[in-house]
Amino acid sequence: LNASSGCIACTAGWFARNPGSLTCSPCDVGQFNNAPAQSTCQSCTAGRFTSRTATTVCGVCDAGQYSSPGSSSCRDCDPGSFGPLPEQGSCQACSSGHFTSQPGQSACG
Repeated sequence: LNASSGCIACTAGWFARNPGSLTCSPCDVGQFNNAPAQSTCQSCTAGRFTSRTATTVCGVCDAGQYSSPGSSSCRDCDPGSFGPLPEQGSCQACSSGHFTSQPGQSACG
């Protein structure tokens, strides 16, 4: 409760976009906010995700996976590509003379 206005702050993971809101709304999947009393939510950055609403933090994609901004999940790197580090927005193609035949690899053989 805000003593000066008599209004209740939305909790982290929730927001009220407009003045005079009657309720708070949860952040959508792929979005978060980590502080109370917010008017918007932020999209998870590339290499991060959230599959739930009302989230205060985004999860990190593992090595061998990637995600674009605002993602609700991570995707495995395709065969022929790899993701050497966690929290990547894309995968790298294997160089000439190397390959991966399985998805989700963190290195080429």
